[in-house]
Amino acid sequence: MVNSLLCSCLFRVVLPLVLLIAVIFRFNFFSFLYLLLLLLAPIVPGPTLTSNGLGHISRYLKVILGLSTLSCLSHVVFQAVLLSLGDYGKFPVQCTRDGRLLALIGLHGFDGIQPLDALRLMGLDFVVLLTTVGVLVTSEKFSEVILSQEKEHSEKHKLFFRKKKRFPSEFLAVVRELVFLVLLAGAGILHPSLISSSYFLLFLSIATWLACNQKLGHTFILVRTVLAIYCASNIIVLYLYQLDYAQKLIHPKSKGARLLGLLGLVDSSCGTSGDSRTIIFRPEHWTVYIQPLVLLGLYWLLCFLIRYKLHADVKEELEGSAEHAVAKGDTKQSSPQSPSGMLRCRPRNVQEGFQVLLEDDNGTYPEDPSQSKDIFAMDMNGSVILSTDGNTFDGDSDDEVSSIDITKSLYFSLFTCLFRLVKKGSYIGTLIIMMTWSITYHSWLTFILLLWSCVVWMLPNSRQACLRTSPFFVAYAESLLLLQYIYGLNLRDCELPDKIETVNLEQLGLMKYYELSYQPLAVKIMYTIVFWVTLRQFVEEKRLEANRDISERVMMERYNVFNCRYPALHHRLSVATSKGGLYVRRLGVIVKNLLVKYWICVVTCMLMVISLGGEKVVMYRIPYMFLCLFFILVFQVKSEVYI
Repeated sequence: MVNSLLCSCLFRVVLPLVLLIAVIFRFNFFSFLYLLLLLLAPIVPGPTLTSNGLGHISRYLKVILGLSTLSCLSHVVFQAVLLSLGDYGKFPVQCTRDGRLLALIGLHGFDGIQPLDALRLMGLDFVVLLTTVGVLVTSEKFSEVILSQEKEHSEKHKLFFRKKKRFPSEFLAVVRELVFLVLLAGAGILHPSLISSSYFLLFLSIATWLACNQKLGHTFILVRTVLAIYCASNIIVLYLYQLDYAQKLIHPKSKGARLLGLLGLVDSSCGTSGDSRTIIFRPEHWTVYIQPLVLLGLYWLLCFLIRYKLHADVKEELEGSAEHAVAKGDTKQSSPQSPSGMLRCRPRNVQEGFQVLLEDDNGTYPEDPSQSKDIFAMDMNGSVILSTDGNTFDGDSDDEVSSIDITKSLYFSLFTCLFRLVKKGSYIGTLIIMMTWSITYHSWLTFILLLWSCVVWMLPNSRQACLRTSPFFVAYAESLLLLQYIYGLNLRDCELPDKIETVNLEQLGLMKYYELSYQPLAVKIMYTIVFWVTLRQFVEEKRLEANRDISERVMMERYNVFNCRYPALHHRLSVATSKGGLYVRRLGVIVKNLLVKYWICVVTCMLMVISLGGEKVVMYRIPYMFLCLFFILVFQVKSEVYI
């Protein structure tokens, strides 16, 4: 385990970091090859406890070893040739045609050079070479250990991995998707351009798709694959643009470069320093330098997600075929009615079916679950039955439904109920965010959001009205995001004006923020997240209301609960989550009663603050004071009248 962790750390962290340093601080042909190898690193499978992926690692490391060795030999031979000419330093002359071509390859003369520049131009190749040798030697030793273990304990090893089935955590899966969306949004808004607009549009599309309560199916792997290729191409184009002669073909200040987002991070010409061996970074905003790193992180994450998904699909198919063979053999040996004829299915499938039943909010937990040792099973007819046999399922005991910790289930149920309660009340946050948006970015376009929220607040059933209008204000918010993105492009006033004759477009909300264009986009995306949550809640409730009766009937028929041989099973299935749900409902009732009884205090205090605020008494504050006194008087006379 320690050897595997060490190899993974060297291969996934140390070696890519060394390659990245060689790419960032030097721009020539040798570093471009290192960039290509850096982009291939997440595609190569890493070290595992089996010897399947070690062949790919060995070939990949040998390619890096060969290229770095070739680079080091080129430096040594070139310096030897310069020394053999007799007068070291006369050739190549800096900033001439021959000198620039040799510098583009990565060959320099070191007469009068700074030590750091010499280390950067030639020492990085030797660092890459030594690092690759260390990783290769460690991987080879780890491969020998794995091969010896496989020969000595082949059967035991197979049985171990058959029993220890590890299924991915849902929490980690959610974290991976969230990090993917954050990187995708960051790649789009850090430096708005036509190239980065693809990331922004894809982010809006995925977020809207998820807000509509849709799942990212297997076809999304193709989208991620295309996005990974696009991201790698974007990184390569940005790197090639830093090379000599490239910025002369397309100047960084030209309209095409600014629209496409071609960032001139390095001054590759000899006009500034007179020495092509000195690297000069332009004084740009920090987002310009962060965006390529975000693109690289997005590319790596995409490659890992694609490899993980493909590996999971292959593993699921293999396990499904094996279980089908086991189930077929058990059918021939025993009858479906006997305990030995129970289907030995995967524990994950039973847990998924059990989780479906847990979504019912009308049950209660058993009073003494610790005394019950019954477990769930499924016979050949597809019916859920109650069994006292502890050896019904194959696999690790940690994955069986019979070993579910009731205490953890209660905490999880309580957390789920709290999350559902917050999600059901998301309409309040949506209306508040609409008003906040209109105040934060004061314009006529956001004034519509303010009117919208005020009208919804005044409706009798504001929650239902907010949910029903959620598709419209989501579309409106995304339209505002697109307009802001267009005005975040690096265009001059003559190319994208903010004033047309006498019309000031800034009052409409079409305002330029120049280098700070990412700030309004990031804030508005955070506002739109609340809108997406409300839209998802609306779609869920609409779908649940339309299919509630059908889903309940299909669920009962699927698990054959009422025809079960053990009536106690129906009791256990019907008492799933109500302890946690009951606590949350009781808490909600208490809070609601307190708010209904004492909300008058909050209202009167706010009315008093509004009426007494300011240095001068104005006419519009007099009705607020009148309402404050009226509410207090009515509440003191009879509170039921106010309520």
